[in-house]
Amino acid sequence: VKAVGRDKIYIATKLPIWAVKSRADMDKFLDAQLKRLNTDYVDFYLVHSIRQQVWDRMVSYNLSDFLDKAVQSGRVSHVGFSPHDIPETYQQIMDYYDWSFNQHVCNYYDINFQAGMRGIRQSASKDMGFVAMEPLMGGILANQLPPEALDVLNATGIKRSPAAWAFRWVWDQPEVSVAISGMNRMDHLEENLRQAKESDMPMSADEVAAIDKVREILKSKGPIKCIECGRCSCPK
Repeated sequence: VKAVGRDKIYIATKLPIWAVKSRADMDKFLDAQLKRLNTDYVDFYLVHSIRQQVWDRMVSYNLSDFLDKAVQSGRVSHVGFSPHDIPETYQQIMDYYDWSFNQHVCNYYDINFQAGMRGIRQSASKDMGFVAMEPLMGGILANQLPPEALDVLNATGIKRSPAAWAFRWVWDQPEVSVAISGMNRMDHLEENLRQAKESDMPMSADEVAAIDKVREILKSKGPIKCIECGRCSCPK
């Protein structure tokens, strides 16, 4: 970090709430993270992977006091949350604290998953930044579309990869501040950057209709193959 210049980068990391057993643990984890990252502060700090039972425990540990003091001490610049539960839990979390941002699944297939786009728009109405995660649904929207779905996209006459289509939809959502995706090759990164750069141009009605049709095709196939992400209570 110091070699690059701290003012040139933004650092985000997460409070591992599943491992927190007391109020003191929160400070212990944050201090350890700062030491390992070789920095005095984290730009974006996430209360991550929140489910109802764990959330209740964190509230009982006085999470808001920890967040207040982390910001006041300068160790954290912005605090956010990342939920993995039903809309009611999402609402509880939103109302609990004056969050700077939130992070949630956001892709053209999962528009009603967990809090869904409705929850995302609700949080944006509170002036939170929004981080879109799983824009490619674990890669499924990039390389596992059935032939009939590819035919719909190709019929638009637009030369765009399935991954680019998925990112294009995400960037078309005005609530999205940042989109994050697993990338293991430079060409993945370059394509994602291109999609971000082109995000100022709204999707046409024909493009939106094509995505809606692809969603219908995917939904008609039944449950998607589990990617074993461990982020929901699905028995499959």
